[in-house]
Amino acid sequence: QSVDVKLVKASREAGTLQHEYEVLQQLGGVNGVPRAHWFGPEYPYDALVLDPLGPTLEDVFAASGRKLSLGTIVDIARRLITCLEDVHLHQYLHRNISPSSIFLGDQQSGNIYLSEFMLAHRFRDTFMHRHLSIPSSETLTYSADFASIDCHLGAPVGRCDDLESLAYVFLYLSTGSLPWRHPNQTNDVILHGKQATLANMNDSLQSSPTEFLNILSYARSLSFTDKPDYPYIHSLLHDLDSRLTSEETAPFN
Repeated sequence: QSVDVKLVKASREAGTLQHEYEVLQQLGGVNGVPRAHWFGPEYPYDALVLDPLGPTLEDVFAASGRKLSLGTIVDIARRLITCLEDVHLHQYLHRNISPSSIFLGDQQSGNIYLSEFMLAHRFRDTFMHRHLSIPSSETLTYSADFASIDCHLGAPVGRCDDLESLAYVFLYLSTGSLPWRHPNQTNDVILHGKQATLANMNDSLQSSPTEFLNILSYARSLSFTDKPDYPYIHSLLHDLDSRLTSEETAPFN
C-alpha cells in the first residue's frame, strides 16, 4: 500500500504532528480528509504516515501557468465545501486553509484532500456544548494571505473564518492572484490590502465570478458562533456550474 510520510524535527514545533494525528483520528471517515495510519518517533524526527496526498493545489496551479478552467475550479470548490461542512459537523475548525493545505491526490484516485490539520481546534465544549473562544494568532504564521480579517484582528474564530479562507482560495484560483499577495509582506500590510480590496470588492475583484464574491460576502456577514448555511453555498456553486460554457468546463491534466 502506498503512503505518504510527513516528518517534523522532534525539537521543533513540539507536539504539532501528534496533534494533527489525533485530529485526523477523530475525523476518520470524513470524505476528503486523509486517513492517518501511524504516528511515532523516527529520531531525530516525529513521523506521521498518511494516505498518499499527491501534489498541493498551489503546485498544480503554478504548473498550469496559474490558469485552471472555471469548471475545474467549481468542481474543486464543491468538494471542498462538502468536506469543510463535514469537518465542522465533527466540531473542528481547520484554521489553516490555503492552496498549500489542499492536495489533489494521486492520478489514479482523483481525490481532493483537505490536510495540514496541525492548527485544527474543537470549537465546542465537549460537556456544555458552548462555542469556545479560540485564539487566531497561530494562523498568521502559516497562511496569512488566506486568513480571515477577524483572524488578523485577533478576534475569536469560528466556522465563518474557515469559509472566508476558502472563499479567498476560490478567488485566487479564478483570478490568478490576490491583490494583497506579494512576497515578504507583513501581516499588517496584508490586512490593509484585504480591507481595501473588500471595501471596493466588485471593482477590485471584477474578473472573479459573482458567486465567489457572494460566498466571501456571506462568510464575512456571519458571527463566529454562526453555523454557515452550506446548502446556500452549494446553490451558488450550482448556479455557477449551470452557466459554464464548454470551454470553461474543459478539464486540466
